[in-house]
Amino acid sequence: MRGGICRFPPERCSLPATGSGAGTALQNKLSAMARRKPQDQLALFDLGPPPEAQRRGVEAASQPPEVEELGRRLPQGIHLGGSTWSFPGWAGLVWDRAYPQSKLAREGLAAYARHPLLRGVGVDRTHYSPVEAAELAAYREVVPPGFQFLVKAHEACTVARWPEHERYGIHRGQINLLFLDPAYAADQVVAPFVEGIGAGGGALLFQFAPQSLGSPGQFAERLGTFLAALPRGPVYAVELRNRELVTAEYGDTLAAMGACHCHNVHPRMPDIRAQARETVMCLSSITTNVGSMKCSGRIPRAAARGMRTRLRCGTC
Repeated sequence: MRGGICRFPPERCSLPATGSGAGTALQNKLSAMARRKPQDQLALFDLGPPPEAQRRGVEAASQPPEVEELGRRLPQGIHLGGSTWSFPGWAGLVWDRAYPQSKLAREGLAAYARHPLLRGVGVDRTHYSPVEAAELAAYREVVPPGFQFLVKAHEACTVARWPEHERYGIHRGQINLLFLDPAYAADQVVAPFVEGIGAGGGALLFQFAPQSLGSPGQFAERLGTFLAALPRGPVYAVELRNRELVTAEYGDTLAAMGACHCHNVHPRMPDIRAQARETVMCLSSITTNVGSMKCSGRIPRAAARGMRTRLRCGTC
């Protein structure tokens, strides 16, 4: 479940200039879009803790010896985690007791990161509005070295036409002038990530919702142009929700740009194995929406071609 939508801070929405002034007008309109700020996802069965627990900080649950041992044996290159750290249902598993979801969103990351198996987490709020570097840095400061973040890019980068949803106000159904705009992405997405999290602190995820994006070849070409224009350094990941776009051409584009495919479980997408058949050549890094996971280790291009052939034949 996605959270609500927050306002676009005017200072975080500098748009590319246009001769007609359309960029400035769009900036002003986006800044005026009243949208509810997401406090994070999945506030299920949150009956609330006793009043005294509300006044205390969030504490981590103690773990049985077998979980501690499993954490020590987990390879350093694997980062498991959830799409958020603020799920109240983890009381007794991650948290020592029940806490309100809002408190977990504000104060729970440090306790979450102390779990022996949780070495990464998704940051979803950045999908709805750009976030300042200082806020991302505050996340980085409370987690141990090596902890990884999967940070979603602002949706303005990945929506070709604003959806027909009331939260988009007068922009509903209109063409999005910021779609795959590398200047906007570099300023509003990449720069805060690098300054706040650090280029080696995880991956930036460009998530494309189900939509009309042209032919697979056209999309792959435009995506490649966009990725090529972004600053070098961070790991860039792409998540699709259109199965027809998962092609060898798409996989080759990611490989050429040093980016990676986000394997995801979604009704509109082929299964993980089918996604891997077309994207195996970009396996310098893999991210997955089943928690957050990153596996490092580049596969030589010739070996990747052979692996793709075996995957297609069902032998790998």
